[in-house]
Amino acid sequence: METTEDGTVSLEWLFEAQRYVERRLVQKWLTKFTSTPDFIARQHPTVNIGHVVDDVIAARRRRTVHAVQRVSRSRDIIFTLLWGQPGIFSQ
Repeated sequence: METTEDGTVSLEWLFEAQRYVERRLVQKWLTKFTSTPDFIARQHPTVNIGHVVDDVIAARRRRTVHAVQRVSRSRDIIFTLLWGQPGIFSQ
């Protein structure tokens, strides 16, 4: 192990040790971990179709609300340009 004048370990040695540890973790332990039944089961979560349907419905509602708001703003702009006041249906 290489040390500097003040007795600390050199950065080159630390980087080499870090590379060795990382290589060891990836080659040995990561392979063992990813082959366990628990890990494999977590990679294929069960999907609750009810939640998926709720998400799709909520997304459609959001898109509809935004479209209605855009139409309302556009209508107000047109009324203001033509008649100088917002439309009669404005809130």
